[in-house]
Amino acid sequence: MSGIEDARTRRDAAEERLKSWDYAGAIREAGKCVELSLKALLDMLSIDYTIERHGKRTILHDVSKKIPKAFEKLQPYLEDYEITSTRLELARAMVLHRLLSSIRDYVEYPIKELEVDAKDVFRDSKELTTILVGSARSIFILASNLINKIKRRK
Repeated sequence: MSGIEDARTRRDAAEERLKSWDYAGAIREAGKCVELSLKALLDMLSIDYTIERHGKRTILHDVSKKIPKAFEKLQPYLEDYEITSTRLELARAMVLHRLLSSIRDYVEYPIKELEVDAKDVFRDSKELTTILVGSARSIFILASNLINKIKRRK
């Protein structure tokens, strides 16, 4: 399965979890959708998102710092009228990805020090979760459209 198809699966899972009031699960899946969407775009643009750690290449989860390079490489594929809106959408994707990466552990694991499960932390977060899932959906669509644009032009 390709990266963008994996992202689609995570998007669908986020939407299903939102419908079943599993807000921590929906946020977790939305974060994975955004990560996989952006990684699929970076792969299409041949942008490396690994780093050297202890003599080994490690795949980054938070690839938000790679987005400006992606925009730079995307520009030849964009019409003049698309440049400003694509820059803005990628900036939004960058910020959302950074946000979701920063709370990743809180939606995946209990807070051991306080003995509180993630589902309980986010129990009253319907509005926040709805916004995050909707934003993840938008980033998935953006990445899919950009990937298709690149494929058509190659």
